[in-house]
Amino acid sequence: MIFSSISRQNYPEWLLAAVYASPNPKTRDELLDNLEDIAHNNHMPRLLAGDFNDHTGLKEKRSFSTNQNLNQSQSHGQKFVTHINNCKLMDLGYTGPSLTWSNNIQGWAKTLSHLDRALYNAEWRTRFPEGFARNLPRILQPFTYASLHPWQAPV
Repeated sequence: MIFSSISRQNYPEWLLAAVYASPNPKTRDELLDNLEDIAHNNHMPRLLAGDFNDHTGLKEKRSFSTNQNLNQSQSHGQKFVTHINNCKLMDLGYTGPSLTWSNNIQGWAKTLSHLDRALYNAEWRTRFPEGFARNLPRILQPFTYASLHPWQAPV
């Protein structure tokens, strides 16, 4: 997470955090615990945006895999919601595609999730009532050696 103080002449200062949460649940929990500490010790307007690598519930995840543990997935989602609530943050919502991540596996093993989001506190929303987030469409381009180094492409 990178925190930055944003200031402009004749406007109040606010905090912006660019977030990339680890896919490792233990490391991700450490980040969320740090966010709670920041929330309890700082009441400035703040916006946190990025990849939180977690979803808030089953409505934010689509998978046809029979290997998916629904109870575990729901438990992780509830834990994330608890952290968001403890930080007194709200989801800004979005326009654009809802499922922002894919495991890039085709067929029945494909999983899609809503992992990217923007979260704000009440002070931020009061100052920026028209703020919004837009999810850009995912563009999937298969990785090939030739696409990186055409002069060395296998024959």
